[in-house]
Amino acid sequence: MTKHQAWIITENAAGMYNQAKGLAEAMQLPYQQIYITLRKPWDYFPSGFYPLPQLAIRNLETMLPSQCPKIVITSGKRSVYASLMLKSKLGKNVTTIHIQDPKISPEHFDFVIAPQHDPIQGSNVYKTQFAVNHINQSLITHAASEFPDDFSSYQRPLIMVVLGGTNRHFHFDNDSISQMNNQIKNVCHSMNANAIVLFSRRTPSAIKKLCVSSFSSDPLITVWDESKPNPYLALLNRCDYVFLTCDSYSMISEAASAQKRTYIYRLPSKKSNSRLQSFIQNSLDQNLISTIQYPLPDLPQTHCSETDKIAQILLTKLT
Repeated sequence: MTKHQAWIITENAAGMYNQAKGLAEAMQLPYQQIYITLRKPWDYFPSGFYPLPQLAIRNLETMLPSQCPKIVITSGKRSVYASLMLKSKLGKNVTTIHIQDPKISPEHFDFVIAPQHDPIQGSNVYKTQFAVNHINQSLITHAASEFPDDFSSYQRPLIMVVLGGTNRHFHFDNDSISQMNNQIKNVCHSMNANAIVLFSRRTPSAIKKLCVSSFSSDPLITVWDESKPNPYLALLNRCDYVFLTCDSYSMISEAASAQKRTYIYRLPSKKSNSRLQSFIQNSLDQNLISTIQYPLPDLPQTHCSETDKIAQILLTKLT
């Protein structure tokens, strides 16, 4: 056994890592981070099909059963291979916790943490409205204290705008973003509010140029210079409102976890229905988020930290 109480095993993707990291930290587990890589053709197989896990894992030497701690937290479809392999070798000597729907029976894991809109069910399945994540008050307060800009030059209310990018659920094109930008301008000038616009890693360069052009002459709206440090976490602490494109479950969940009033721009759908669309509609129906419009609909400011809630449930089960 290692000095670590847990491994968190994910693909090399920030969203998946942050979910597993957030849960481990909420459970106060010292952990080691491992990124899983798969051999061909396993890396092409769809979710729910996980043959011969031990042969599938390319970097098996980083997760040897003989070195495994008592708890393994996985997130994402490729990490399922690691969970299945370690459980088959160690049985009850390891507790496996998987985040997201693995598309196989939850009986293969000790615990599954899945979004409310996922169809998976079971006595060991725990559902959340928002995604578990690494955002907490301590993290964003520290980020704000360490960030070189305290945002005091921006008048209140202060809005953080974050754009996602193209995915299989929504169209992310110039026309849609132009309409969103016009709505942001309307809100800012109606409320005499400042806004700071940020981009994600997925935001197309053409959309970035469009936003720079749209807001370049607007004194109330700043497109953040990407050559400077990213103020995302600091702004999650400092801002009064968060405006988001609707393409990311993680972005919406992080804003809610930061206890910010969260408003989305509904991009045109590529599908008639999807789990992400179900999550968005359910959150709108429960008045947990709203759409960008003026006047801004009133929303409750605080949300229960679902990551902390799940962590406490799991700790109770493990004692």
